[in-house]
Amino acid sequence: MKYHVCREEDIPAGEMRTYTVKNFPVVVVHSKKGEFYAIYGICPHQRSQLGQGVLGGLTEAGAP
Repeated sequence: MKYHVCREEDIPAGEMRTYTVKNFPVVVVHSKKGEFYAIYGICPHQRSQLGQGVLGGLTEAGAP
């Protein structure tokens, strides 16, 4: 499913914002490369709110 949560210009490159979609927190990241990513806003290990953290880099998986 796709949901419209903001406009591209709402999140400057290198920053993130938290939105609520269907009662779930979603963190949208605008990378410095201009790419957008959306992730569930709660850390599954510590139950912390990811949107309140610091954006320090991007880790990409080499394989699924």
